Amino acid sequence: MVQAWGADTVRIQIGQPEMDPTSSLYSASFEAQVQAAVTQARALGLNVMLSVQDGAQTGEPAPAAVPNAGTLRAWTTLLGIANGDQGIFFDLFSEPSLPSTSANWLTWQSAFQGLITSLRATGAKNVLLAEGLQGGTTLAGAPALSDQLGQLGYGVEPWFFPAYHTTPAYDAAFGNLAVTNVVMVTAWSTLDGGNYTEYCGASTPTDSQTLLNYLAAKKIGVTGFAYDDPGAGATLNLLGTIVQDLNGTPTTFAGGTKVCGQAGFGPGAMLQGYFKTGIVPAP
Repeated sequence: MVQAWGADTVRIQIGQPEMDPTSSLYSASFEAQVQAAVTQARALGLNVMLSVQDGAQTGEPAPAAVPNAGTLRAWTTLLGIANGDQGIFFDLFSEPSLPSTSANWLTWQSAFQGLITSLRATGAKNVLLAEGLQGGTTLAGAPALSDQLGQLGYGVEPWFFPAYHTTPAYDAAFGNLAVTNVVMVTAWSTLDGGNYTEYCGASTPTDSQTLLNYLAAKKIGVTGFAYDDPGAGATLNLLGTIVQDLNGTPTTFAGGTKVCGQAGFGPGAMLQGYFKTGIVPAP
């Protein structure tokens, strides 16, 4: 159970076309499943983050890089599920895929601002989150977005890369923005990603502690990836997510005795300890 981790929020990741009634991939049964999951989570006292993504994994033949008309149609469906509940907040478009350039930030600004304005025109009062570019990993250079209700924040996914696991890197990518704006880590773990070594090295445990301490100091919330995903098939338990089985057993660094690629390696126990006590435990 998520609550046993000390967590107060559950994130539900949703494929955009599956919620877009004009898409051939739309599924009324899937919509009903999402509704049931949201109802159950709220009954348990959990906040819910609904997150829309238009990626290849959804079956989308030509995924959008930033929000488009299909995104608005998907959110129109999800507004019915949220039904005005302020304990549900919206991650508007997960992992915008454009590189971080001046021109692309203007494209990002136009797409997100249009979506925000349209949602507010429907009467939606929920908190909204806008993720940054480069797969949601950076908000550096992001132009301002406006929200008439003042219920807007920004999302970031600080997966470890060679030059992206230090305090100065976090300052540039999202920490500086967090001084004046609400920022939330919408998804994070030490995901190996299938032999992508940039996620996984000797410093990964201490890098994880550094990141979580940084987030605590900046008052930035974090969502662990993923309670329902310990890996699959031949890579089961080897992907560095936050759980090592479907019973919610947390992954661990085991005081440095586990290394990347070993079964059960990951930041789950560290994140669980942080959620429960507000203090980031040692690896």
